[in-house]
Amino acid sequence: MRHPLRLSGLALFAPALFAIALSACEAAGDDVDRKSYCLETLVDNRPVAAVYELGPGEEPSKPTSSCPTGFICASPNDPDNTQCMTTVANKDSPWAKYPCWVNRDRPKTAFEMDCRCQSNYSVSSPLRMCLRPYRLYTDDIDDLNAEKYGKGPHVYAFGESAELRGGFFDAKSREIVVAGRFRNGDDPIRGNRNGFVMAISADTGDRRIVSGAYVDESQVIVSRGDGPAFWDAWKVLPGPDGQLYALDYLNKGNVQVLRIDPTTGDRTLVWTNEEPQKVDPQMGVCKHGSTDPSEQQRLTVPVNGGNPSFALDADGWMYFAIDQAGYETGVGLFRVSADGKTCEYFSRTGAGQQNEFYQKDVGAGPSFGQGTLSALTVRGSTLFAVNSINNNLYSVELTNGQRKALAGNIQGIVYTVPNPHNDDEVWTVGRDTATILQSVLVSKSGVAPLYDYDTWNRGPLAAGNLGSGGVWFDPDKPDVVYFAHDNWAI
Repeated sequence: MRHPLRLSGLALFAPALFAIALSACEAAGDDVDRKSYCLETLVDNRPVAAVYELGPGEEPSKPTSSCPTGFICASPNDPDNTQCMTTVANKDSPWAKYPCWVNRDRPKTAFEMDCRCQSNYSVSSPLRMCLRPYRLYTDDIDDLNAEKYGKGPHVYAFGESAELRGGFFDAKSREIVVAGRFRNGDDPIRGNRNGFVMAISADTGDRRIVSGAYVDESQVIVSRGDGPAFWDAWKVLPGPDGQLYALDYLNKGNVQVLRIDPTTGDRTLVWTNEEPQKVDPQMGVCKHGSTDPSEQQRLTVPVNGGNPSFALDADGWMYFAIDQAGYETGVGLFRVSADGKTCEYFSRTGAGQQNEFYQKDVGAGPSFGQGTLSALTVRGSTLFAVNSINNNLYSVELTNGQRKALAGNIQGIVYTVPNPHNDDEVWTVGRDTATILQSVLVSKSGVAPLYDYDTWNRGPLAAGNLGSGGVWFDPDKPDVVYFAHDNWAI
C-alpha cells in the first residue's frame, strides 16, 4: 500500500506538505519555473523516494525518475538537490538497499552492508553477515549450519564454554592473536579444561592454532606444541624476545604464565604463584603478608585471574592484579621479571591491620580504594587498570608506581584498549545489559560514551555478546575495531 508520509526524525516530506510550500512560491509570481524535487512515500512501511518535476501549486503524480530500492532523498523539498542516499557509503553494494535509518545525518558505514538496525540482524534478515554468530550454528534457520566465514578450526565446535578472550593485533601478519578456552574431554589432571592460542586473519577470517588443544575435523581433541598444557587461557601478549606469553588461570587465585614459541607452538613455564618454589627454588615469590595464623596454608599472593589482569612491558616484566582473597594484602599490582626469578609489589594501597604491609603503601598518588583491579594494559611507560568496585580508571607509571585516577563511572569493564591512532585516548570496553564503550582522554582525565543506543537505534553492540571477549584496533585502518562476538567469532 502506498501513501504519503511525514516521520519525525526522518524528515520524510509528504506531497501535501510540499504543495503548501509551492503555493507560497506561486504567490510570489506566476512565472516561477518548473523545478525538480525529491519526494518520499511509504510502501509496506519502507520509504520510497522519487524525483518529480513540479510547477507552482502542482501535486506530484508521475515521477521523472526513481531512487533505488531502500534509498531516500538526500534533501527533500530542495530543488537544488535531487540526489538519493542510503546508509551504505558504497551505493553500488548489493546490500545498499537495506539501510538503517535514524536520521539523515547518520554516518554511513564503509562496510558492504549496514548491520546497525534490528531489522538487518534479525533471523529473517537476508544480510547473513549481520547475524549473531550463534544464529549461524542453530537449526532455527534452514541451511545455516553450513554457513561459516574463513577457513580453519571453528571455535564453536570445540565444546562447552568455548570462548575467545584477550590477545593482540599482530600488525606484521595482520592477524588477531587471541587466547581461548573450552570444556571438553576428560584429562586426569585438568578434567575437561582446555586452552589454546589462535591466530585469525583480519583480512580473510582464516584461523590457525598457534599452540594448545583444539578439536579437529574428525571431532578429536588434538594439541599443537609440546610442554605444559593450558588450563584456562585468558590472555596472550607478544614479548620483546619475539616469543608469546599467555596468562593461564589454574584455580583459587593461582595462575601460570607460559612462554610460547610462535613457530612450533611449544610451551615453557615462566612463572606461577602455585607453590612456585616447589616448581623452581629460584622462582620469584610475592608473599600475601597476612599475619593471621589461619591464613598460612599458602604464602603467595593470589592473582585476580579474571578480566585479563595481565600485562607486559617493553622489558618483558609481567604485571598482575592482587586478589585479596581474605589476606588483607590491599588493592594493587605486582610484577615479575622476564625470567620469572624476581617478584615485587609495584603499586599497592590499603593493606589491613592483620597484614605486615599495613600502612606500607607502595607508590605515590591516590588510594586505589576497596575492590580489585582488572583490565590491565600497558602503553609505553604507563599501565592502565580499572577498579571493579569504585569504577575508577587509573594510570600507573611503570618507573615508580605513581598512581593517577583518570576517570570514574567506568561500568562493567572487561578490557582497557589504548587507541594506537591517538596517543591520548584509551577505550574502556565492558558489558552490562549491552556493550559499553567509553573513551578516556588521558590528558583531560575525562570520560565520554562512544556509543549512544538511542541515537544509533541500539545497533550491533546491543545485538550480541560483545564486550565480554577481546577487542582490537586495526593499526592500519583507524575506522575499524574488531570484537569477539558471542565469544567464538570475530
